[in-house]
Amino acid sequence: AAAAEAAPASAPAAAPAAAAPAAAISFVPGEAGKSDAPAAVDDDEKRAAAIKKQVEYYFSEANLTNDKFMRTEMAKTSEKWVPISVIMTFNRMKALLPGAEHAPVAAAMAGSEVVEVSEDGEKLRRLPALMKKTVTLGGKEFVGRAAVVAHARPLLQKEVELAEEECSFIKDLLSHHAKAAEKIGAGIASIKAGCNPKFPDTRCFVLVRADGSEEDFSYLKCVDALFPLEAPPGKGGKGKGKGKGGGERGSKRGRDEGGAGEPSPKRGRGGAAEGAQKGSETTEAGTSYEPGCIVAVKDLAEGSDISSVKEKLNDAAGAGAVRFVEIVEGQPLAFVRFGTPAAATAALGASVEGVGSLSMLTGDDEKAYWDKISAAAPKSGKGGKGKGGKGKGGKGKGKGKGKGGAKQVVVKPHRHEGVYIASGKEDVLVTRNLAVGDSVYGEKRIAVEEGEGEEKTKIEYRVWNPFRSKLAAAILGGVDSIWMKPGSKVLYLGAASGTSVSHVSDLVGETGCVYAVEFSHRSGRDLINVAKKRTNIIPIIEDARHPQKYRMLVGMVDCIFADVAQPDQARIVALNAALFLKNEGHSVISIKANCIDSTAPAEHVFAKEVQKLQADQFKPLEQLTLEPYERDHAVVVSCYRQDKSKKQKTS
Repeated sequence: AAAAEAAPASAPAAAPAAAAPAAAISFVPGEAGKSDAPAAVDDDEKRAAAIKKQVEYYFSEANLTNDKFMRTEMAKTSEKWVPISVIMTFNRMKALLPGAEHAPVAAAMAGSEVVEVSEDGEKLRRLPALMKKTVTLGGKEFVGRAAVVAHARPLLQKEVELAEEECSFIKDLLSHHAKAAEKIGAGIASIKAGCNPKFPDTRCFVLVRADGSEEDFSYLKCVDALFPLEAPPGKGGKGKGKGKGGGERGSKRGRDEGGAGEPSPKRGRGGAAEGAQKGSETTEAGTSYEPGCIVAVKDLAEGSDISSVKEKLNDAAGAGAVRFVEIVEGQPLAFVRFGTPAAATAALGASVEGVGSLSMLTGDDEKAYWDKISAAAPKSGKGGKGKGGKGKGGKGKGKGKGKGGAKQVVVKPHRHEGVYIASGKEDVLVTRNLAVGDSVYGEKRIAVEEGEGEEKTKIEYRVWNPFRSKLAAAILGGVDSIWMKPGSKVLYLGAASGTSVSHVSDLVGETGCVYAVEFSHRSGRDLINVAKKRTNIIPIIEDARHPQKYRMLVGMVDCIFADVAQPDQARIVALNAALFLKNEGHSVISIKANCIDSTAPAEHVFAKEVQKLQADQFKPLEQLTLEPYERDHAVVVSCYRQDKSKKQKTS
């Protein structure tokens, strides 16, 4: 981004860099080149093209959304002009024009469809027609769709009625709803956040009317009315084509000529992609595509899956904006394909939490990705046996002949009571969901029908991610016993936001209890929200080093699970065990070697912690490393104050 590489406008210009040998310009926003700075270009035509592309990026919506420096410079004049002298302080521009001349920049930008040159040839600005729309809601100005969405989303998480200022914002936003008058009805008494009973997983705003009735509405429909997005391509009508070939994964293999909802770029007879839109470009391999629709997600949040990424980005860019999500196996990287460039830009401009770092795929990287999609697209031809199904964009009755239908999931009990294995395309660890319909951290939920006839019931399970939970990693690593089962009372130290705690809550069931201790108030708020839907969790926001502060809340427990990642972790567990762990109860401790001694080998750290536990009346039963899920982590299972007669028998 320009802000990251720009020097202050008042700073003296650096000495011109020595011209490097000519090289092709490789432009990837936000990425450093192969060398410390881009090579200078000797060819005038290539240089002009490189200057144009670079400057257009500086003034693009994708960059301006995150580039505070450029926005500040534009705000200095009412007409949004930025001096070329400021642009020439950027490192990439210095490399392209070591002499910092202004004339080549003005000449290169002539005819640009993004940037305008002033009459004196000394200033640049984004074309006024492309400037973001500004709206006033609740007495505040918002520039662009992303700013409105970013302001509204935190309000959806509030558990109390909105304040007067917040209500003013929502009322102004509601006025743009297609059915505003119908929603308001007898008048608005107050506004709160809630959900539609038909869609319990989705948050929305709820109007409490003057007559006591309530009415919910989608704020995104209001945002869509203020900032219309282009209709996503490929949403056709009802088609009854006869298509042979493959369909979408998990559907019966059929394709509708009139209504394929997720078209892949395919090379037609002439080499261009079928269904190409106006303004599309074509790669050297002949794939036609619309630029600006692919967003790369780097540093992908742990535990993210296709559904959670799609849901969060649709919230930011508008319902149905995301067309396809690809998560790269073995890497914290994903690629998201949006229906329109406007939707992709809206996602970049929004503050999306819990996904990763977003950046637009451009240039050669973008072309290469579209060629990859094209190569992977199913080719027409005869498949196996079986009737086709419905195309994603309309009701089709294609006669595609391929094996269809998703593999049925079978859930079987694990040897640890209260834990299950779901066998489908692949085996996953699951727990039976105590709060049906609720996901705690975006985990996948699986509904399975059990019983026969009138006794048939649907049971929901939650996938337990071993990369997000030390306890799940220990179970998959083969720990002999976790000493928790339905009906158990568990003291959980280091509960964090409630990710693992929620699964322990599922495991112990309604007859069990989980005392969840967390010191951080920020994580504690999330933990309390989890506990609101799970009555067997008692959240305690307190320092586990001082168990006497919560001794009136916690009874005797069967097991202590500790994941506090502190140098005195063994001491913390011993202090809590002395007050709350019954004789011959058990502890399961997750030890992170680096948090205790980063200079010693992990094995030595684990051995010292075991010795500390032995000194505090713990009898170690088992030690297990958490590879490959966690590096330099181990789980130690111990028995507390074991009966001496049993000690002699076991010895």
